[in-house]
Amino acid sequence: MSTMNIFDMTDTWNNGATNFTAIKMAVTDTASASGSLLVDLQVGGSSQFNGTKAGRWRISAELSGTGFEAYSTGAKSVSTDVSGRAIQIGSNLGGGIGGIGVAANYSIIWSSVTGGAADINIAGNGDLFLTRDAADTLAQRNGVNAQALRLYNTFTDASNYERGKIEWASNVLRIGTEKAGTGTARALELQTDGATRLTIGTTGGLTTSSNIFVSGDVRVDAAKYFYWTGRSLISSPADSQVLLQNQAGTDFNRLQFGGMTSSFPSLKRNSTALETKLADDSAYAPHAMQYLDVTDGVTAPAAATGRARIYVDTADGDLKVIFADGTIKTIVTDT
Repeated sequence: MSTMNIFDMTDTWNNGATNFTAIKMAVTDTASASGSLLVDLQVGGSSQFNGTKAGRWRISAELSGTGFEAYSTGAKSVSTDVSGRAIQIGSNLGGGIGGIGVAANYSIIWSSVTGGAADINIAGNGDLFLTRDAADTLAQRNGVNAQALRLYNTFTDASNYERGKIEWASNVLRIGTEKAGTGTARALELQTDGATRLTIGTTGGLTTSSNIFVSGDVRVDAAKYFYWTGRSLISSPADSQVLLQNQAGTDFNRLQFGGMTSSFPSLKRNSTALETKLADDSAYAPHAMQYLDVTDGVTAPAAATGRARIYVDTADGDLKVIFADGTIKTIVTDT
């Protein structure tokens, strides 16, 4: 296949102490529009490569191979040799790794200006920076401005989405989920070894798959309680008071000590009385104490089936016992 060249030029550079220039165009710009181009290479009337008079270069196609090298400095540099420049795009960034490389003293910057055909000043309008803090350490920082990271589950537009977030707000680090518009509230899970350990529900309920170990205080709002699903609950209706109830909050059966069989004791509520029973409620249990206090003077109680009741009779002050059949005996008289 024959080759046709409009210009076919050769030159010899043979002195290591001389800076040679193959092609040079010196423009004296006394008046020109901002879109004036130093170079504009086109195919079929479409620009494929051009350079503005401000030194910004544009290429319409993807950079490939060893990439494109620009000799401008700072954030505009695109280079196959990262030394002294901001970004390296190429197939060999060291160790045979291909991709985009960024020098340690530079950041990846997003501008607050919407991109388009016109040039934008990224450095002057940057408001999101990804930076190398140290080896193996990626940082998102921008002076004293609080940062946020968002990971989307769904996104229709800025008013309809579901997302997770890690953000700083009012000097507090927050981790959570958000929704807007057609989005649905989602739970937050904490996992280790690929398994869910703690779930925070969409309404704030906590579910754990294992024990909870707490090294500090556990505090509950005054109007709230501890409870077991479908079982009992514990609350504090007032200072120095603890209330034990069933799930419905209408009753309570017994408090067991050490176990649930007849080998262990319990305290049982029976109407307005408190009984010492075996833990399985099969029989009464002994109750030892140093002494027994009895109210000094009450109206003789009624007989109770299967029991004897000791009391101080208010009528005469004597200590008496009433048996299950109604028989009353005086234990000692008040003299």
